[in-house]
Amino acid sequence: MLETFRQRLGRTGIGAVSCLVLGAVLFTPIAVRAGATPGADTPSVSVPASAPPEMAEFLQNRATLTAKLAQLESKSSMTPEEVALFQQQNGDLLKRQAQLAQAMAQQEEKIAVPMPAPLQVPPEASPQIRAFMTARDQLAREEIAFRNQHLNDDPSTQETALQQWHQQNAARFQEVQQLALSVSKQMSPTSLPLPPPLQFPPNASPELRAFLTARDQLVRDEIAFQNQHATDDEPTRTDAHEQWQKQNAARFQQLQQLAQALPKTN
Repeated sequence: MLETFRQRLGRTGIGAVSCLVLGAVLFTPIAVRAGATPGADTPSVSVPASAPPEMAEFLQNRATLTAKLAQLESKSSMTPEEVALFQQQNGDLLKRQAQLAQAMAQQEEKIAVPMPAPLQVPPEASPQIRAFMTARDQLAREEIAFRNQHLNDDPSTQETALQQWHQQNAARFQEVQQLALSVSKQMSPTSLPLPPPLQFPPNASPELRAFLTARDQLVRDEIAFQNQHATDDEPTRTDAHEQWQKQNAARFQQLQQLAQALPKTN
């Protein structure tokens, strides 16, 4: 129904209205708070209790505009004048939606990155695996803590600070890489442990959820593949892993694109 309305808008040449109404109102991610009080003529909306007030108001407004669009869609045709009238009649509400969307985006950028679950090293893990997992876990936790300390900095300051932190810890990153290489060379039938179940941060955006989900699945698939070839000799295992990476090149590229689409928060 709404897709047809968007097509009609396109035929009338009112592209700005289409973006303003359908883009900002219908396709913006929703996360809202319980306690929103709809008016007598406003659709009732169910909202989570943990969401901030801006999200509750945003969803209520969105439901109102969506209902109005549905009424317009019942017409057999719409003229540019009718579309302009709709925009004029709902101008204040559309403007408020844009303000709320901007406020939510700013709030999301200030959300601290949560710490990972406590490290669990398998009892049968070799000293090399234990050292690798411990060093990697500690480095990740310190980077998250550093990023969270700079949440309120401007983007330029955040980027500069993070680059300096990476430079200061370059030796540790190299150490983790060397440990990983050592583990890879010395691995035999010992299986790599899977990471703990994926947990999303509170109020995680759809972009962050998509990135974390894709990364988690790719890591699990790679670990499962490596464990399947744990008993292979080193050349065979290396060739198989290189082939797997080639076969999954599109997934690695997609993961990189998802990472680039994340809001810049350090």
